[in-house]
Amino acid sequence: MITRVGVLDAGNLRLIDPLLQKRRTDLRGGIVHLFWVGLVHTHYVLQAEAGHIGCGEYMDVSVRHLESSDQVAGAWGVKSIDDSLAHQLGDLVAVSPRRRIHVRPTVDFLDGNDQRVAVCSRFDGQKRHYLFVAVDEAPRDLAVDDFREYRSHGADVSALNVSVVGAWDAGCRWQFVASLDWGTMRILVIGSGAREHALAYSLSQDPTVEQVHVSPGNAGMAAVATLHPDGDPVALAQEVQADLIVIGPEIPLVAGVADELRAAGFAVFGPSAAAAQIEGSKAFAKDIMAKARVRTAEAVAVPVGSSDSFIDATLDKFGPTYVVKDDGLAGGKGVVVTADRAEALEHIHAVHAGGNPVLLESFLDGPEVSLFCLVDGETVVPLLPAQDHKRVGDNDKGPNTGGMGAYTPLPWLPEDGVQRIVEDVVKPVARQMVAEGVPFNGLLYAGLAWGSEGPAVVEFNCRFGDPETQAVLRLLKTPLGGVLNAVATGTLDQLPPLEWEDGYALTVVLAAENYPASPVTGQPITGAEPGSEARGILAAGVADKDGQLVSAGGRVLNVIGSGATLAEAREQAYATLQGIELEGSHCRSDIALPAVEGRISI
Repeated sequence: MITRVGVLDAGNLRLIDPLLQKRRTDLRGGIVHLFWVGLVHTHYVLQAEAGHIGCGEYMDVSVRHLESSDQVAGAWGVKSIDDSLAHQLGDLVAVSPRRRIHVRPTVDFLDGNDQRVAVCSRFDGQKRHYLFVAVDEAPRDLAVDDFREYRSHGADVSALNVSVVGAWDAGCRWQFVASLDWGTMRILVIGSGAREHALAYSLSQDPTVEQVHVSPGNAGMAAVATLHPDGDPVALAQEVQADLIVIGPEIPLVAGVADELRAAGFAVFGPSAAAAQIEGSKAFAKDIMAKARVRTAEAVAVPVGSSDSFIDATLDKFGPTYVVKDDGLAGGKGVVVTADRAEALEHIHAVHAGGNPVLLESFLDGPEVSLFCLVDGETVVPLLPAQDHKRVGDNDKGPNTGGMGAYTPLPWLPEDGVQRIVEDVVKPVARQMVAEGVPFNGLLYAGLAWGSEGPAVVEFNCRFGDPETQAVLRLLKTPLGGVLNAVATGTLDQLPPLEWEDGYALTVVLAAENYPASPVTGQPITGAEPGSEARGILAAGVADKDGQLVSAGGRVLNVIGSGATLAEAREQAYATLQGIELEGSHCRSDIALPAVEGRISI
């Protein structure tokens, strides 16, 4: 196999069709795809991308500022890279695939002086999915036998992805080291928030993923996925030839979208409508937990149309701290916990006015824990535990929101805490759902309170939580695409143990002015442009207006920090926030602070 890379003088990039046609023949029907990325004077990154020949050619060229915090910059020390770069390939292996720039398949760009490149490492399809090449070294080609071996491992050279790190030297020539890998999966993510942005970004870093599509997505995630308008998910999955569909929000899951997609022959990460009742109906969840003998709060249903006397008597039973829940989907905002009887009564009437029954529960003391578990029938694999911050203001003041921030893991959780939750809560519920004929397949989110007697369930959700997901995925080392696909295809029991980064991760939500009451939208956002994922910035309620990112919802952005300690993660996240401008915006200043200061204990 002959891989060719051109030397780029200060001129323009251009696509040479005749060469590509010749290369197609040389590679017996396949094309090696290259993507150019150069560090220009250590300050800017030039990016150029083109689509498949024969599949609707396109070309996109852009230049962006390379921030000092950029992961690629950090990996290489942002210094001039010369001929010795070829000897640093071991370092490139160390930072790949988590810290390389990862793109969808692209074709060669050549300008003027074409040259062959040295092959520094042979491809081994059984061990590592990478082929390394370097410019300005003694040229060597892969033999035809090597190419045939490459194909024998099942790799498709027409679906290669590449990361390239290069520098502009004193002679005004480009020098490159390129890491090539293949992607085989096309993944469609359904949803539009920061949770979906986190999923799309993590999936784009998976070397087995060829394409990431999101519907509807948001303008802030355009750098990591192809966006599609909201519409028929089955038709869209067929259009993009999706190998896996990942459903983010609860509403389509409860509505049965996963069932429709499975009926059409697609692998889906997400439970059936019947299993999604674990979130869609609090009464259903209580029944499952009762049968599974899982500890949870005592509850009484208050149906729509209940008499005033019945409501009063039920409130008398559960005071002085009242827990009033909307027995339906409320986006994480349908719960009121208050010592004010009048406030509790007001929420009951508001929920009834919306057509939903109410669930009154006994109050569970102790700090809250969010534990995500991959579930495939009776197989349960936990992720890292996290803690959400629901109230809009510092010190848990103000109304409930969809979540103002989260951190992971929990330094105050007992060493066996996750295992206890899995064995005492999640596995019994999973087994009971199988016994009920509604097996769960997807992400089962257990929201718990850890009191003096151990964990007790506050509620279950049938999907990744927002914003906890953003923090948890930051620390996941195992490629996400393979993980989700194992659940979707019923092979979770064969998945190797998950690998995690050491340390902590934290996310802070930047909210629009007057959130959660009546958020102000349409305000310009600076410092959080698309492509800022490496800086820890994920988009939620945003839109594009004439090329400018503007606010388009209540929770506008997520900013993620990570570090060896929780304090370091906090410092990084809040430092990044300082570089973002959104008029009237606000955030909590105390995300994870009680844990950092040791004020949480069980």
